Amino acid sequence: MPNNIILHIDMDSYFASVEQQANPALRGKAIAIGGKPGERTIVATASREAKKLGIKTAMSTWEAKKILPSLIIVPGNMAKYIDVSQRIFKILRSFTPYVKVFSIDEAFLKIQISKSKSQSLSRVKLGDDNFKCKIKKIARTFYEKNDLHLLPPTWRKAGEIALNIKEKIRREVGEYITGSIGIAPNKIIAKLASEHQKPNGLVIVPPEIANNFLKSKKLTDICGIGAKTARSLAEIDINTISDLQKADPYQLRRRYGIMGLHLQNWVSEKGENNIAPYWITTEEKSIGHSETLKQDVNKIDKILALALRLTHKVGRRLRTRKMCARKIGVNIRFSDFSSQEKTITLASYINETDQIFTRVKKIILKLLSQNFDGQKIRPPVRLIGIWVADLSSQNFMTQSLFAKDKQQTKLCQALDKINDRFGEKSIFKAQTLLIDPEIKIAQGFVGKGSGRE
Repeated sequence: MPNNIILHIDMDSYFASVEQQANPALRGKAIAIGGKPGERTIVATASREAKKLGIKTAMSTWEAKKILPSLIIVPGNMAKYIDVSQRIFKILRSFTPYVKVFSIDEAFLKIQISKSKSQSLSRVKLGDDNFKCKIKKIARTFYEKNDLHLLPPTWRKAGEIALNIKEKIRREVGEYITGSIGIAPNKIIAKLASEHQKPNGLVIVPPEIANNFLKSKKLTDICGIGAKTARSLAEIDINTISDLQKADPYQLRRRYGIMGLHLQNWVSEKGENNIAPYWITTEEKSIGHSETLKQDVNKIDKILALALRLTHKVGRRLRTRKMCARKIGVNIRFSDFSSQEKTITLASYINETDQIFTRVKKIILKLLSQNFDGQKIRPPVRLIGIWVADLSSQNFMTQSLFAKDKQQTKLCQALDKINDRFGEKSIFKAQTLLIDPEIKIAQGFVGKGSGRE
């Protein structure tokens, strides 16, 4: 029976590496991917050279330039990054059909290795000395200088596959685009292993040391446990991964809902290792949009205008996929980088923009109530995010019996048809012009009250 082994690959300084691969003049220099010059944006990715000098992802570009005046800000090119990531994912699928894309620059793979498999399993041949040297380094890291033979043969083979993946990416995508790979019995440990030795690392964690490796990490190292969740866990005396493993499942379920049980399962020795073949699509868990403002905004009407625009995008994506949602969430980040967030659960499923925005507006007004002095929001807002979750087929929506609601549904469907045919901004709510004045008025409006409708 083949051994199921999980491999996680995380590309190093991905956006920056793609730009350095495309433009040799940027290689070896401290660069950051951000917005256009003069715009207020954050660092999407910092190059390895920039990271060594203190530049971090999500840092504001003005702060980054203050730390490192020589930092080169390169405008992002998402189309280019998506194209390169698709080429990388295609390479991964040439090794195994069990590939789960986790983000634009990382993925999980499940590789099945039989003890009887021969050396022909390798896709790209590397010299034995090169392979043994790298595996020996890994063995010393986790076996305290014990001999190489302590690594089980199947896990040595997994290491060889990882090296072959690295080599194929280097040859077919570019030598400046590298990835760090972690190999382990489950997803969580594989991801932690890929982060253990960056950049261009390769870390193997066989089953016999997997739990000790996991326990050596902090709670906040686990994907899904941020500082806020860690503080909440500390309130019930869960301060380490070992504490979480031993925690009472009933207490976790009562405090965090089903997510509490998921967290405990993630850090269990068995963990999660389910990865379907790449041709089997999985359902989306949530749909959302966020936007960082070019300038801080302290007016309620402008905040609501941006929220409406984001809600329109969310609603359109829901309806395009013939889906509906029962949870609605809003995140607001202020100029001092503090933030507020709230999620509500509805009694029934919805997917129309006006239905969603009615709830979004109430959430925003409640979140801003303590920051609004009657005239201005203090501190002003720099980012808004809107999302929906608990998704289902739109067939689960309850149809209203009221004529007004039916009329609104028909109007929503008509607007979708117009935007489908003539472009996304062919017709839109006039209110969004408060935050987006560059849209040409001649393109049409939808609004309430007097004026164009």
